[in-house]
Amino acid sequence: MRRPIVSFLLLLAVPLVVLYLFQKVIDTAYNKRSKHKFNDVFEHKTDCPVMIFGSSVANVHLDPRVFRDSLNMECFNEGLHGLFFAQYNCLINEYLSYQKKCRCIVVGCDIDNLGNNASITRPDLFLSHLSEDNVYNSLSFLQPKEMTLAHYLPGYKLTLLSKQFYRSIFFPPSVSNINGYEPVSLTEKWQATVDTPFSGLLDPVVFNKLKTISAAITNKNIELIFLMMPIYNKGYALIKNADAIKACYRELEQSNPHIHFIDYTKDTMCNNQTYFYNYSHMRENGAKVISEKTAHLVKQILESKQKGS
Repeated sequence: MRRPIVSFLLLLAVPLVVLYLFQKVIDTAYNKRSKHKFNDVFEHKTDCPVMIFGSSVANVHLDPRVFRDSLNMECFNEGLHGLFFAQYNCLINEYLSYQKKCRCIVVGCDIDNLGNNASITRPDLFLSHLSEDNVYNSLSFLQPKEMTLAHYLPGYKLTLLSKQFYRSIFFPPSVSNINGYEPVSLTEKWQATVDTPFSGLLDPVVFNKLKTISAAITNKNIELIFLMMPIYNKGYALIKNADAIKACYRELEQSNPHIHFIDYTKDTMCNNQTYFYNYSHMRENGAKVISEKTAHLVKQILESKQKGS
């Protein structure tokens, strides 16, 4: 009786091992070929005195060259399109695990940053690193069942990837950014967006996660700056719970002298439509303005810290 059971287990194990090895080959090939800034964090290649994280509003608004020129120190933008904090927090946690140079982390926030829409953006980038604890913890919070299967069942993850993922292995897309920053052309046309009132996403569990990571950052003697990014005034007027969302960041600021909240939603630049190509994203001219303002504030914070030490 024992022999048939052993034979059955071996029969079952062989295809699982083959699938696991094939999966590893696919992940390695994609990460090597994609040359995406996301991968550099998980390969521990990116480390600057000033690091920028966040969604697309960080990615297209904050120019590391402006920070470098103002602060006389290197800066890198790790902002990624379409992500909320519930997903990109794994990038910050991974970065904290190896950084040596960081003095300041800037987090660019949109109005939905503290939300949980139970979806995974850019599964190609994230799933290829699912074996990393930080990525698994982040994604399993959003989709616990799917990510548990993808993490522990060889081959299952391959069913979650798009044709674009596999195509990118053989025909990797061109990558064009400036220290992670991806400016939007001045010629980008105005894009029609929502015109009815709405509530930004706000999940108390996600906010607690933000509290935890904020403590981890400041415990490493790193200044943490939250930016509520500019929103064109007509778009801002549609948000029903903007004050409640911003109150969360103010609560963090009040709890720790090394946490700073900067609210750009009512800045004068929000009245200038030529800076924007939709309600919440700016063209390169607007990005220059917000980058200069933020770099100046970061300089003040770091100089004040140095004087006080």
